[in-house]
Amino acid sequence: MEKAAWNHGLTFAAIGVIVATASSPATSELRVSGVQAGIGARHCQLSLKERAMQLNPYLFFAGQCEAAFKFYAQVLDGKITAMMPHRNSPAEAHVSADWVDKIMHARLEAGNIVLMGSDAPPGRQDPMKGFSVMLDVTDPADADRKFQALAEGGTVGMPIEKTFFAARFGMLVDRFGTPWMVHCAEAH
Repeated sequence: MEKAAWNHGLTFAAIGVIVATASSPATSELRVSGVQAGIGARHCQLSLKERAMQLNPYLFFAGQCEAAFKFYAQVLDGKITAMMPHRNSPAEAHVSADWVDKIMHARLEAGNIVLMGSDAPPGRQDPMKGFSVMLDVTDPADADRKFQALAEGGTVGMPIEKTFFAARFGMLVDRFGTPWMVHCAEAH
């Protein structure tokens, strides 16, 4: 019998099923199918709303973080949940006067996507390279719409099209320098 416990003391046991550890059972999403001990074959399901861990891109901009995040919120149908300039913060004393209104931290939520970023101070700005933000959508028309919006004013590396592995796939660098891959899987 395998067991997993949450830090709130809730324990779930099932034969042949390993349940992942979650930090907050009230806000985690976890579905488990297995066999309950002593009852026989039966589906057991736990529904929790938040993952125990989430990997989120953090993007650095050369002074255009606020404009980029407003654009991303529009394209991704998201909501900006944080937009903190240096002004009126302890960090204000450590930046030049022309940098106080630049963004120290921004956060965008769109569905289950979280995108974060800030403006890198002058002299600490590097071009974004060596990665792409992967946008995975379920509808081919939505993939095309989001790709075209992100590509406006940017550079298309691979036009969005049907491929051997996806209903739609394309690559671009947007007008803010962020590299993107837009993907829509084949319907099964």
